[in-house]
Amino acid sequence: MNKLLFFPLLAVAASALPAWGATLNSNTVTFDFTSASSVLTFDQFDTALGTLTKVEMVFLSGSRTVITGRPTGAFDGGCGGNYNYTAYVDAGGEVTTVGGAGGSLTSSTCGITDFNIHTFNPPRTISRTPTLNLFEGTGTLDVTLGRSPILVTNITGASVRFDGDAQFRYTYDPVPTVPEPSTWALLGAGSLVLFTRRRQSR
Repeated sequence: MNKLLFFPLLAVAASALPAWGATLNSNTVTFDFTSASSVLTFDQFDTALGTLTKVEMVFLSGSRTVITGRPTGAFDGGCGGNYNYTAYVDAGGEVTTVGGAGGSLTSSTCGITDFNIHTFNPPRTISRTPTLNLFEGTGTLDVTLGRSPILVTNITGASVRFDGDAQFRYTYDPVPTVPEPSTWALLGAGSLVLFTRRRQSR
């Protein structure tokens, strides 16, 4: 086959093949709260782009939870106490753990406030096949970012602050690209030339 024809024809054929596993980030939502939970609103995935296969919650760099409290458990050299809590996302009843931690707060003087900073987990899948349709559309979707009750030992006044930015990461199979009429014309012309040359070579 003539190389000058082979590569254009190969490009035309490749353009008609579907792509898989493309990703798209939603709008960025900024949050800052100390209550047990807050509602975040994200743009849905437009199915005109393709078939949605997975949705992940992505916390951008610098996002964190900060726990503060006053340790009251006396020990040699100061006071301390322990805590534990879990951060989660609730998307249409699909609850996914996205952070939280266990640890201790300490102070050289009992009753003085201490704090610890924790980052969120790497991107976590928050969709399952039965709930994918919740994320599809041209509107918005509300999800809840929150925490479990804070379990403490020898700490008073414990609270957790959520602070940062989040996005949805949509993974989808794009709609196959339909070649333009001019592309089909090129394909047809190339096929005709090949057919003619094959007949002449006989």
